[in-house]
Parts: sequence; structure tokens; C-alpha cells
Amino acid sequence: MHGLGRRYFVQALALAHHAVDRMLGASTLSAMCHQANYLGEHREALHLARAAQQGLKGHTPELLEAQFAAMEARAAAAPLRRPKRYRPPPAFRSPCLTSVVVQLVLKNHA
Repeated sequence: MHGLGRRYFVQALALAHHAVDRMLGASTLSAMCHQANYLGEHREALHLARAAQQGLKGHTPELLEAQFAAMEARAAAAPLRRPKRYRPPPAFRSPCLTSVVVQLVLKNHA
């Protein structure tokens, strides 16, 4: 399903290029970046976010500028995030304390 979505994004990007609609092209790149982040393709997402920023350089509305910066930051930070399964350090592995720590961590990262 994501492959089909990606093909539609590429087609939308080509149509935006032919229509000389930079705003639509940058918005499409942003959506592609969102999809790449979702799929775990963070390096690709980083390139897409930067391409969106470059496409509108100097003519970017503040809202889109913030969106592109947020997508770039998310892609750049993705490799730094903890894995989904949190394992507390050995000092916190008592059964009672571990469940409390895990609940706190999950609550803060949800």
C-alpha cells in the first residue's frame, strides 16, 4: 500500500513541476517525508525535508517553514530515540520498581 502511495506522491511531484507550482511541490515533498519517517526510512526523510526547504527558499510561508523544520528534526533525531522495548538498567530491575519505572517511561514517551 505504501508503494502505491509513494508512486502517487512522485506523480504529484512531477505534476507540480510541470505546473511550476513550487508550493505544491514542497508540500508533496513534506508528505513524502512524513511517509518515509513513518516507514523508518529516516535518511530518506531527512533528504526530502531538506529538498522541500530548498524548493521554497526565500519564499516559504512561516507555517510551512515550521513544518519543514519539524520534519527535518524528526528525521534527524530518529536514530537517537530509544528502541520501542525499554529495558531498565540493572539497578532498577526489582519486579515492583521495574513496573513503576516502565510505566513512567511509557507515559512520558507516548
